[in-house]
Amino acid sequence: MTMREIARECDIPESTLRVWRDEFEAFLPAVGEGKRRRYSEASQELLRQLVAWKKVGMPAEQIRGELARRNTPQARVRRRTGESQLDEVLALLRAQASELAALRAEVGELRRVLGQHAKPPRFMG
Repeated sequence: MTMREIARECDIPESTLRVWRDEFEAFLPAVGEGKRRRYSEASQELLRQLVAWKKVGMPAEQIRGELARRNTPQARVRRRTGESQLDEVLALLRAQASELAALRAEVGELRRVLGQHAKPPRFMG
């Protein structure tokens, strides 16, 4: 998306968005230069968030702090490794499901065997 498209979507003047973009440029990676500059989905979302913060009057220093917190190396690693962690959890859940199925089968077999050898209950009376 271009700055014009993002500004239109956010219902603010393109010039205002450009000023804000320049102010926080370090946090907004783009591809291309000048009028050919395009923004990734992540940068677009960050621009939308920036507009929301500016509209509620959040101070620039507070915005910088929030952007820095979101873009620490640890935050980037967490985002990247989140998918691999999900894959690990899914693999563990599948293994547990298989184990539960095996245990159910074993319990069923034990019930069948015990049922064959069970004596009828005696009543005291």
